[in-house]
Amino acid sequence: MTNGAVNDVSNAFSSLTTNASPGPKSSSKPSLDSLNDHVLLAIVSFINTAKSVAALSKTCRRLHALVQDDGWRVFVHASFSNLSIPRGIAYPWNKVADSLTWQTRCWERKSIVLSNSDPNRGSRQGRQSVRFRPVLAARQSHKDGVELVVCGAGENIEGKFRGRLDGPGKGIGVSWHHLPGDSHGYVAGRDDITALALMDHEERGLCMVLGRAQGNLHILSASRDEKFGHKLCRLEGTDGSTGEGSTARAMRNRDAGIKSVDVSKTGHLVVANTSKDVLLYRYELDSSSTEDEDQEVQIPSMKPLHTKNLAKDETTEASLREYPLLVSKFLRNDLIGVAKYGALHYLDVTPTGLVGDTIGKSTMSDSSPSIRTIEPVSSGALTGGAYNLMLSSWLGGCIKLQDLRTPTPFDYVYRDSFDPYTSTMSLASYGASHFLAGTEEGWLKIFDYRMPRPYHHADGIPCSTRTPFPPPMSCKPTFPAKDQYPFPCNHIEGKMCRWHSQSQDVYYRPDFALGVTKLAPRDRGSHRTIWSLAKASDISPTFYLGLSGSVMEGNLYTYSEPSGTSPARSPRRPGPGHRQVQGYGDPLFGFWQPRSPRKKHWDEPFSVESWDYYKFDDMVHPETRTGEWGRPIKASPPGTKSPFGSIAKWHRLDEKYHSDMDYERAVTASAALPQ
Repeated sequence: MTNGAVNDVSNAFSSLTTNASPGPKSSSKPSLDSLNDHVLLAIVSFINTAKSVAALSKTCRRLHALVQDDGWRVFVHASFSNLSIPRGIAYPWNKVADSLTWQTRCWERKSIVLSNSDPNRGSRQGRQSVRFRPVLAARQSHKDGVELVVCGAGENIEGKFRGRLDGPGKGIGVSWHHLPGDSHGYVAGRDDITALALMDHEERGLCMVLGRAQGNLHILSASRDEKFGHKLCRLEGTDGSTGEGSTARAMRNRDAGIKSVDVSKTGHLVVANTSKDVLLYRYELDSSSTEDEDQEVQIPSMKPLHTKNLAKDETTEASLREYPLLVSKFLRNDLIGVAKYGALHYLDVTPTGLVGDTIGKSTMSDSSPSIRTIEPVSSGALTGGAYNLMLSSWLGGCIKLQDLRTPTPFDYVYRDSFDPYTSTMSLASYGASHFLAGTEEGWLKIFDYRMPRPYHHADGIPCSTRTPFPPPMSCKPTFPAKDQYPFPCNHIEGKMCRWHSQSQDVYYRPDFALGVTKLAPRDRGSHRTIWSLAKASDISPTFYLGLSGSVMEGNLYTYSEPSGTSPARSPRRPGPGHRQVQGYGDPLFGFWQPRSPRKKHWDEPFSVESWDYYKFDDMVHPETRTGEWGRPIKASPPGTKSPFGSIAKWHRLDEKYHSDMDYERAVTASAALPQ
């Protein structure tokens, strides 16, 4: 809705007040500000751009006060109902709206930059021939604005706290934490961290749940002070052991290793699994517990509340019982999803134990069906805030979405049209809007759920009679003729102009992939698989990727200047031979990036310019490709000025992907520029 649409809304609702008695200060002429507050807020919930909400607040003092107090909150919840908006957020709602609209624009325009962090960079001697597989967990505190990312780097724990660019976390800075495993008797390889989750406990605060390859399972403090990493509780296994000093046991029983851990939404329940058993714990504060690691005897041990051995489960098909368990995650406090090698299981948490049934099986024709990982989907207001959607990746590059409320095995199937058979090893979901998929070949893929979304960033761009450009290379659907679209948009009749109408079509919003192999460590024998993905929240502009021996950070970052936003410091520092290019980060949830101290455990991210990344989008024309069909091409250097800047706002990708060929074809296809 443009600024002129506000007048359309006012005219449309003026008839509602014709027969209404005016207030003591209102004139006899019906007007928008004579409506009750709840009616005005209902109108705000239907406004589709932040620009229109801001214009509405400027009409009079009453509407300005109403929009500032409640209007922006209503707009955020109505426009981003497919995301999980944290409760008790400590930021002004107008800034939250500014951030979320900016993030949506970046996701749609593929405005993403990556930087690589190697915990062992510069130390070649004594390094393992096989690099560790990082295990990542991140969490964003919306009370103090601090984000925590924790990495299980082999037997070591690496943690980083950092404050936000603006808001409550402003000025907190960055603090690093390093917990070497050898100082606690852990050995590389045998005692590597294999599972990690963050818990926000009501009394203990932020905690880490840590699982190791030999079966060790602990809850540790994740506070920002010197208590970071102090043990709070040991979690016993099915045989009553705690994993301490269990080397011989681990060698005898390879099934003792912890494969995954997860924490319930309330922060009290913990689920973990080995290759055969699912273990459920309830973490409650014990008055006898201590955070002093020098007094190991006072650290309490906790037995499982319930256990489930799926290898002996009679409800599981006999042909699938021999397959190991891979991942277990909470959908709700009373429902656990379990990824077994050959099937997808769900366990109900009951007072008498874990009761399970195999709801979804592989429907593919593979001779050996295999599931790789699972990810619960928080669909926000679309399903009343409940977790009823489960995303799962399967052998052969297939990603399936299952709705637990439907009888079908799977409801949606997602597959990359250019790289359809590469398996996905890690998933991260941003509500019911889109999700990230890390493949075994080092591609970070971004899939849209293709569900109805209430907000489109293109609605804030002026109307046009042209079609979105550049066009994708896939088969173009049949659109109405040019003269069948109004110009500009007619909001009274609910009709959009040609550009706005086609911009919302899935044809002009293809999925996207970034090749991260160029940023991965180049040691001989290192693998490019993206083993893990982590994000702090649905409204965070930062995410993390775990590759063999390194951690990569992704940020939403654009080189196109947003209106009303001051330039933010670049999330990376140019190295020798690279030039500084001014860009723009998130206006609220962005980070300041000071240089980390020298000789730190987690060194400064590699300085790699954005044109070293590759785009993998089906918008590329055949003559611009190099090599066979499907090969990705490089993005253009940012900051390059184009002679077609007057129509750059209608380009559907970020500035670093612009080329003169895109504009030449757009001008040729259009009879005249929009007035």
